[in-house]
Amino acid sequence: RSKGVGALNHLCRQPGLRRVLKASQIAERAAAVSAQDREPTQEFALFQMTLSCAAASLMTRFEKKHWATEREVLATASHLLRCCVRGEPFGGVTATLHSVLEALRLFSVSDANRQGLVELGVLDGLAEVLGTWLEDPRKPLHPQLLGLERTLGLVVLLSSVRGCKRRLKELEVAELLQGIVQSKPSNLSVTRSRRLLRDLGGAEHASES
Repeated sequence: RSKGVGALNHLCRQPGLRRVLKASQIAERAAAVSAQDREPTQEFALFQMTLSCAAASLMTRFEKKHWATEREVLATASHLLRCCVRGEPFGGVTATLHSVLEALRLFSVSDANRQGLVELGVLDGLAEVLGTWLEDPRKPLHPQLLGLERTLGLVVLLSSVRGCKRRLKELEVAELLQGIVQSKPSNLSVTRSRRLLRDLGGAEHASES
């Protein structure tokens, strides 16, 4: 079942197939079937989250903007991010940072989902990504920078949510952002870090040059 919904999620992200898949209502049918077979397991939670990602990929931006994902799905995504950073399996799968950030990006288009994610602790996971990020010279640089930049992009997106800035300050994220500004891993990561530092009202000690 998990492999099947994973394949469906992949197909739903293909621009040439979206119209056909949306017309077939395949995601809605799969959701209706799964609703009758709920299980209190990590495997089922992961299945539900992946199915939600497939459904979101078929939505227009307007539809996603007004979409309230099930709170259990948001909780799974938040928890999965922390598992990913720590290299821990969830539901028999060790998720990649790219796949989890993509799920969070889809969910975060909606105002309601952004609030839910903050309430469910997604900022803790994002802060872990920032705090543990270190360039690995043995691996291609571009995917590593992309993960960092997308993490910062999500923090920027969530920064206007009620309670977000308070939690970021509690997590001492400003110190992590200053480290990024000073090390300058990429132009975009520095730009986003500086924006967040301004939003948090923290002093930026790094040089603008």
